[in-house]
Amino acid sequence: MQEDPAYAVLEVLARSGSDYVDRPGLANKAGVGFDDVPTTVEHLVRQGFPVEKHPAYGFRLPAAFDLIDRDVVNAELHRRGLNARVDGFVETPSTNDLAAVAEDEGTTIFAEHQTQGRGRLGRAWHSPVGTGLWFSTVTLLGLPVVEGWRITLGAGLAVAEAIEQLAGITPQLKWPNDVHINERKVAGVLTESKSAGGYLTHTVIGIGVNVHLDVSDFPPGLRESAGSVLSSGGEVRRGDLLVEILTHLDGCLSMSTNELRQRWSARCSHWGEDVRVEVDGKLVVGRAESLAENGAFVVKLPDGTYHAVHAGDVTRLRAVG
Repeated sequence: MQEDPAYAVLEVLARSGSDYVDRPGLANKAGVGFDDVPTTVEHLVRQGFPVEKHPAYGFRLPAAFDLIDRDVVNAELHRRGLNARVDGFVETPSTNDLAAVAEDEGTTIFAEHQTQGRGRLGRAWHSPVGTGLWFSTVTLLGLPVVEGWRITLGAGLAVAEAIEQLAGITPQLKWPNDVHINERKVAGVLTESKSAGGYLTHTVIGIGVNVHLDVSDFPPGLRESAGSVLSSGGEVRRGDLLVEILTHLDGCLSMSTNELRQRWSARCSHWGEDVRVEVDGKLVVGRAESLAENGAFVVKLPDGTYHAVHAGDVTRLRAVG
């Protein structure tokens, strides 16, 4: 996969701290042409990066800007013995699309901005630069297709555990793929797989985490429902969170089905609540009961029977009819 020279420029600037890097030095350290430096910097500024320019001293990023340094992240992943390799881009249509053509287990791609970032059901994902963690990672587990739910639920659990470990706050899980803090969505998971012979042959796990956003940073339509690690009272560096999520993901995908169900269920916010589930345009209304052995969301209906939901959107209700 070809490296993004613009991201290499950002890393050089971030590593310099508050010091300026002159044009020749930036070109040499980032591996870009001397004549390409001004246009690359202008591209970064247009994307929203706070690159400062000085006619004599060169360029710099504010020391407070939280850039993900690939060398630091990959060194820590290697130290932990993880089979993962992280690469970064300033902008891409979708990290899931890039990862879809990657052949190696553990290939992980993040971007500062996705022009076509998406969640479940094709929903757009709000991803301004410098504020979140938007990445996709490849797994070649070879699970039976009927066990694919383990990947989605395992990824959500990994995100929740990583946030708790680093930020000291306790996220909850909303079936099937959302991470919430104080009833606000902070992260989401989108898995896309290829299969053959009844087994998953290649799965891309797309993860989006709102890290540094204030509630006012979200579009008006999301301000009542979206949140971030920062707005929930936590503070983490994005590179540290990426490492921690990948570490927990490795563990969650390796654990037994029973352990995964137990740990996921312990964080689910719905049990005992009245909910509505949209399934293929129809509504299932009842009380959230449990996570079935096959990963289905079990709802107890008003007539006392049980309904297992395998796909759908869960909404909390004040009361059941």
